Amino acid sequence: MKAYKYIPLLLTVFLGGCYVMDVPDPEQPDPTVKLSLDDDPFSGSETISLDYESSTTLTFEYEDISRIVAEAPLGWSAVVKMTGGSGSIKISAPKYGTESVQDGVVNLKMFDGSGSFSEKKLTVHAVEGVLEFALSGFDTSVTSEFTLGSRTTVNYTCSPSFKELDYVLPAGWKLLEKVRGAFVIVAPDLTVETGDASGMVTITPVSWSGVKETSLAVSFPVNVDPTKPTFQFVEEETNFTYGETKTLEITAKGLKDVVYPTVPEGWTIDWSGINEGTISVTSPASDTVSFDGCASLVLSAISNTDNSPITSNASVIRLYGINSAEEFIDFRTAYEGANPSEPTTDEEVLGKWMVDGVLSLNSDILLTSDMLQSKAYVVKTLDVPFNGNNHTITLDLNCNASVAGLFHYITADVSNLKLAGSLTNSYETGVSNIGSLVATPKTCTIENVESSVNITYNVGASIAVKTNVGGLSGNPASNYSATFKNCKYSGTITLNNDAFGVGGIVSGTDMGKPGGTTTCDGCVFSGEIVLNHKIADSGITPRLGGIIGDLGRIGVITNCVSEGNITVNAGGKRILSSSAGGFGGVVGRNTAPASEYTMSATIKNCSFTGSITVKGTAGNEDMTRYGQIIGCVPNSNAQGALTQESNTMEGTISFE
Repeated sequence: MKAYKYIPLLLTVFLGGCYVMDVPDPEQPDPTVKLSLDDDPFSGSETISLDYESSTTLTFEYEDISRIVAEAPLGWSAVVKMTGGSGSIKISAPKYGTESVQDGVVNLKMFDGSGSFSEKKLTVHAVEGVLEFALSGFDTSVTSEFTLGSRTTVNYTCSPSFKELDYVLPAGWKLLEKVRGAFVIVAPDLTVETGDASGMVTITPVSWSGVKETSLAVSFPVNVDPTKPTFQFVEEETNFTYGETKTLEITAKGLKDVVYPTVPEGWTIDWSGINEGTISVTSPASDTVSFDGCASLVLSAISNTDNSPITSNASVIRLYGINSAEEFIDFRTAYEGANPSEPTTDEEVLGKWMVDGVLSLNSDILLTSDMLQSKAYVVKTLDVPFNGNNHTITLDLNCNASVAGLFHYITADVSNLKLAGSLTNSYETGVSNIGSLVATPKTCTIENVESSVNITYNVGASIAVKTNVGGLSGNPASNYSATFKNCKYSGTITLNNDAFGVGGIVSGTDMGKPGGTTTCDGCVFSGEIVLNHKIADSGITPRLGGIIGDLGRIGVITNCVSEGNITVNAGGKRILSSSAGGFGGVVGRNTAPASEYTMSATIKNCSFTGSITVKGTAGNEDMTRYGQIIGCVPNSNAQGALTQESNTMEGTISFE
């Protein structure tokens, strides 16, 4: 029941025979939003206790909620995902050593459609877990041999409660901690400094609370052989931004006749300071036409003691970003970790592949089926922005799965990318979503992406499943809004049986309630769609369109050009025997809204200059479900929800 707030009558004022009186002002109703956490032990009396750097995910059901805003304590994070009446909240404890609080409250503000909100508070507490520490791939039972001034990297594994190392070294030796998970032992240069030629190194881990865990301490012997030469880059990898100059350190002792490697394309290297222990490296400028994004430097020389050949260790120089297919897979491994459904966005983990917070592609790469996850896609969920920098990813993918494409989901912006190659999916046991870029986009903006990937839907003649195929994208996920801006498809989509929604850009729009909005603006279809119809009256009712196959619920198509060709090989069988299907230059079919569903479809300033050719039609084929803009508008209800304005029809429709 609504409550009302009455404002007292202040004054009756006569103004020219009129009077003004205050009237009751309705109070805002109590929020009607409802949220229930599954298996919720967190009623407010209990605390969510997490180890530092760990996380937990709570699932929930909701009603009458349009959005949830999560506020987390300093250093903590709370990420909410919602779709179709259910969702999840991932709560992550802070890292050690960062500005953070140990205890706090995660506050969930739940808004309804009118802007009213209610709150739910979850208390959280970070605890220090058990300290774990062990050397990795390093044999402590033998003496580690060094040369003058040389260094050895020792890797280790540790738990989040590990803070630092306490160590004891022989005289003149050094230990460097540069990154978590590795330390470097540096031998003394006995020709210029004093020190012990041999001794024991003892390493003891220390927790964040300052406890030295002596039970986990390790010791190993070390020795310097002063008769052997040293030829070693100090850093095994150095990352550059475009056009950046950095000094690389190198230790060179007891050498003569140094031979330098070929300088990688686009890079500049000054070797003149090598006798002083440095070389100067400048990376390619951003406008360099052709360059190597990543290269390995290895030098060779002759020992001045016994004239034997000697080579340096490898020093990798690379641009921040993705420079090869192998690096793309390395990114995926680090990004997805143990759970591809909850990828990390930690800059420390992803830093070498990111530029200013954006995943960056620096070169053309080839991705093949053996690099895929489950033979279907390369990355499950792209949750960070991706800039292709106008480079090309060539696909050579042969899949048998319910989703197929470069990505399964996209929840961030993708721009300036080109796609080429081929993608074949032969999934026969159910519905599949296929797109050269993404199978199932969520809320994202895909801009300036061009694809010439040849897509083949390759199933048997008796298979009848409602698969969705798009030149760039399959169907968006329900209740999410995907935007395609200035995108282009110029490849060939071959359907070796009926599919459901097939579009040159995107297969179809969101069909859910309340539903998201699919937008195509400034997109171009200049490729081919070929349907090889196999089953008469199959019930699939295909919808083929140059831009969008199935325009349902809420969709906006503006300033798009369809100049490609759609060919239907009917094989003498009925194919559009009901109004459920349609073939159109821009849109295959405008789906009528069901009861209680909102629908608002717009096609504006679009043109069709291509062709639709239907071959081998059956005698009773309904030839009215073809159109230069829309193939089929099923009824007045759908017509009333559809706005068409300033569209150009200069293409052809023919029946053979």
